[in-house]
Amino acid sequence: MRTTITIDDTVANKLLEVTKKDSVVKAVSEAIKNYIKMKEKEKLLSLFGNIDLDIDLDELRKTEFREVDFK
Repeated sequence: MRTTITIDDTVANKLLEVTKKDSVVKAVSEAIKNYIKMKEKEKLLSLFGNIDLDIDLDELRKTEFREVDFK
């Protein structure tokens, strides 16, 4: 997708410095990808302690799995 954004020169230069990319386009693209990953991790971490999994790991380890034909 092509878009136009205005970025403060100081911010753009710092972004180029920390990402070690050779263009602002590449640096912004990497920054956006990293931001998305960070937000996804935050979302997962927010679920910690909120999902009740009643799993007995010892019983699970004893379970034999059989192959299932999904044809």
